Amino acid sequence: MENIYLEKALKSFYMQDFQKLLLDERDFWKIDSQFVREALIKINESVNVQTLYSASNKRAGSVLENNYLKFCYTKNVELKIFREIIPTLILRYNDLENDSKCFYLFGEPKINLNSRAEDNENKFGLGCIDDPNYFKVNHIQIFLECYHVNISKQFWLELSEALGSL
Repeated sequence: MENIYLEKALKSFYMQDFQKLLLDERDFWKIDSQFVREALIKINESVNVQTLYSASNKRAGSVLENNYLKFCYTKNVELKIFREIIPTLILRYNDLENDSKCFYLFGEPKINLNSRAEDNENKFGLGCIDDPNYFKVNHIQIFLECYHVNISKQFWLELSEALGSL
């Protein structure tokens, strides 16, 4: 596996895509949660971290809140993320009393399986769909499943503080 980290040119590319996302009004893509919107903006203010994909929603027919963030990072903050930030979040949000579960997945650089790059007539307009190389960077996806919106809000606040300060 070749490690590929966030760097200045990639940050600029991803930020252009993020700015498009902030303006997107399509139902599935619209960021309709103000606290998630604010968290994503704060995280992306860091030159060392970049959001790639996120969600905060309820499963159909359930009160379960599903939250996740996929993000990439520079090499110089990698150890802090894996040794401090992720363990702290996992310890805090794996909570039997509140029936919440927090976990993460590491993703090595890979081809974007969602890509429609060959379909020039039907470009979607966001790199996470159109660009086959969008996920060709080391990335982490952190998840929170819970039944209380206040826990989701606290999770996004803590996540944005931790990643945004890197």
